[in-house]
Amino acid sequence: MQEIIEKKTKLIWSLDCRVFSPVLVHDILEEKWDGVRLVYDKKSASFLLDFLQNLKGQKPQDRTPFSMLLDIAQNVRANIGESSPTLEVKYGEEVMLYKKEQKNKDGIFINTEDWDSLFSQDAAIYLGYGDVILTPKKLNNDGILCEVKQGGTIKSNQEIHVPLTRKNQEIEPLLKINLKEFLSLGCNYLIIPGGLGVSDINKLKSHVQKLTDKPVWFLLKVDSIEVRNHLADLIDSVHGVYISRKEISLTASPAIVPILTKEIIQFCSNRGKLVITASDMLASMRDKASPTRAEVSDIANSVSDGTDAVVLSEELSYGNHHVAALRLMHTIVTNAEADIFSEANWQRQTPPVNTEIDAIALAAFQTAKRINAKALVCITINGNTALHLSSFRPPIPIIAVTFKKEVARVLSMVRGVSCLCLDINPTIDEVLPKVNEILKKEEAWLRVGDSIVFVALSLSPLGTESSNLVTIQKIT
Repeated sequence: MQEIIEKKTKLIWSLDCRVFSPVLVHDILEEKWDGVRLVYDKKSASFLLDFLQNLKGQKPQDRTPFSMLLDIAQNVRANIGESSPTLEVKYGEEVMLYKKEQKNKDGIFINTEDWDSLFSQDAAIYLGYGDVILTPKKLNNDGILCEVKQGGTIKSNQEIHVPLTRKNQEIEPLLKINLKEFLSLGCNYLIIPGGLGVSDINKLKSHVQKLTDKPVWFLLKVDSIEVRNHLADLIDSVHGVYISRKEISLTASPAIVPILTKEIIQFCSNRGKLVITASDMLASMRDKASPTRAEVSDIANSVSDGTDAVVLSEELSYGNHHVAALRLMHTIVTNAEADIFSEANWQRQTPPVNTEIDAIALAAFQTAKRINAKALVCITINGNTALHLSSFRPPIPIIAVTFKKEVARVLSMVRGVSCLCLDINPTIDEVLPKVNEILKKEEAWLRVGDSIVFVALSLSPLGTESSNLVTIQKIT
């Protein structure tokens, strides 16, 4: 329980399946993080499943619950081949991209199944997410001659993005993914394409409900200015959003991406939705032992913006500093929250109270603020009560009492929330003494006599019938 006052913002380790290894499994189990993001593509599905099976078999029983996020929204159509040399290019130079590796030719080799539809004469080519920018000069069946518009380093496994030729992902291929096996191996979040409509999202949710009885939360990937502009139409269909700032910057001016991120975080929090913020966080540590000042500031700013979780760059999977980067991110987040960023740098607008959960969460938050409570403690059956309380970004811890380990794992992504998983008959008269006994043992942050606000939406002190409750309790 000490962790709940050390760090509110959650950390996600983003992995590329091409570098999975027993060492990586060991590192994942040993380090402090709250979730792992796995990127799905058809070719790597078997590697992903093997990795999950290995991870499941080695997970210690006393390990803090964590989430597994399966990203099925990834739309990377090409990358630089592994045999391609590392090449420094400057503005105005010409560089040749080849469709496949060819002997006796100098250039960069591309791995892709979409060569014919990937490139266009007027479409800018981004290596990485703007590390290098090229414009086509001459296209043919085997290669493409490009002019460098932004210089930098071209290196193996670098992703290639051509925003102008990208198409929205369709629902049918997603329904054909072997999701049942992924869900059975612990994936409890699905990151889905932002280009889907409401009907497609609901179709995918119905499909998943038939595959598992465990809670699965859906995160909409906000990866373009178009998705951001339609977010109001889509947000009620999902549990939250995954903001991919590096992808947004390909369709919007990088100068406005920070402001868009702040707007999206506040928009979602005002509606009680989860927000995960991702970009190339600490990406430079793929090759270097220390990050740039800008990367450190980026993480601290995300914390102050009120995001639920931050994501390490996928690039780190290829280097030797991923453990050091994860530990550094933990330190940055902890220090940012302990200092001037202890609360989000915005005040939540009071939302319309349309449901019971809206009314109870608002009343609990206001009560805790007025009496200077030490913690908000809630009964949460599916995680929604804890999520709504967290959306106010209170400076005090939120302790979610649940009766399912699967719900505790889902809530490991929610800012400021720590879980108690109780194996008892869920009635208030049994839960309150049990929670009191557990909390008073944690003298480092809660002591006898401290006030807490206790919230329940579905339990009654007299029995199992539905009853809504907000009560002030003292640790005894």
